[in-house]
Amino acid sequence: MVESDEQALVLTFGKIRGIGEDRLLKPGLRWAWPYPLQEVVKIPVTKKVNLPIDTFWYIERRNVPGELDPRYEGYCITRGEKQGQGAIESGGNDYNIIHSKWQLTYQIDDAESFFKNVYTDDVQPGQSYSDIIAQSTSPLLKSLISDSIVTA
Repeated sequence: MVESDEQALVLTFGKIRGIGEDRLLKPGLRWAWPYPLQEVVKIPVTKKVNLPIDTFWYIERRNVPGELDPRYEGYCITRGEKQGQGAIESGGNDYNIIHSKWQLTYQIDDAESFFKNVYTDDVQPGQSYSDIIAQSTSPLLKSLISDSIVTA
């Protein structure tokens, strides 16, 4: 059964069944041969997922040390330059260590593209695809966002 907040794809021997709009199954009762012949992959498309990113946040401990150790603590280095001047002309760069927390909110708009392009672990029969998506996409998205923050 495809729930009201989901769309589904039917895989026949691992290949998406159907052509065009028929590839995506809308909510309702759906019929498929048992696994391993066919597999129904349900993808939550209306749910907004909040992904907290704390890569650049320090390790929170009960006994706070007198200073942070950059080898262990999460941080991001910022660099400031005066507008229109290079680093040498402005008398050097202003480097600062900052700690920040981020939150990424995303929603899956295209179930087929998501299934084809985003790596996910194999779903075992009886296992929820929503759980697998959370386990496999969270590290990917955290890595992408962290890299883009560092290089921005």
